[in-house]
Amino acid sequence: MFVGGTPFYIDSFFIGLSEIPDINESIKKQLKLELKVHGLASLYEELKRYDYAFSQRIHFNDKQRILRGLEVYRETGKPLSGYFNNKVAHESAETVYIGLYSDREILKKRIDQRVDYMVKSGLIDEVTQLRKMGYGPDLKSMQSIGYLEINRYLDGELELKDAIEKIKTETKKFAKRQMTWFRRNKKIQWIESCDIQKIKNMLNMFLSSTQNIKI
Repeated sequence: MFVGGTPFYIDSFFIGLSEIPDINESIKKQLKLELKVHGLASLYEELKRYDYAFSQRIHFNDKQRILRGLEVYRETGKPLSGYFNNKVAHESAETVYIGLYSDREILKKRIDQRVDYMVKSGLIDEVTQLRKMGYGPDLKSMQSIGYLEINRYLDGELELKDAIEKIKTETKKFAKRQMTWFRRNKKIQWIESCDIQKIKNMLNMFLSSTQNIKI
């Protein structure tokens, strides 16, 4: 049983990821410099020349994937799309996907409550302590939702109430992106999270058909 995780993590486990070589840091630095000097549109045009297939799968403003595609090409001389067929996947004919969803307004309310609880439980102290330990706001891990906004508050860029509100807004946007990603997987069977009996029934059907087990 595989529970939770980000959409990308779940896809990487069941559908598989291609094994791509490590990228030299000098290539990453050079691309970041070119991004600053020439802009993202120029890099996207370059990606289209060397990996047209991958460029058509992504948005022309998707900075992270554009850079990734060019990193791989410059490191290996092979387009990123050329690695897509070499995947290690764990999905089988017996894999069952169950997705739990909540009413949108209920989800928004839960996100607001969760963020308020995180702040009351010491999020500001946590970020402050991490900074004292040498984990600065420039680190990628310190730019994730929650940490980014509190770092901006600690640096005087945001009032605390604005930082908290921004965490709530960005979390809701993230939840929407997650659902958009999950919806692409047509194998997922969606059940309202409060419908416990329906969830049990579905699990029972699966277990009895494959292992003669009931819950």
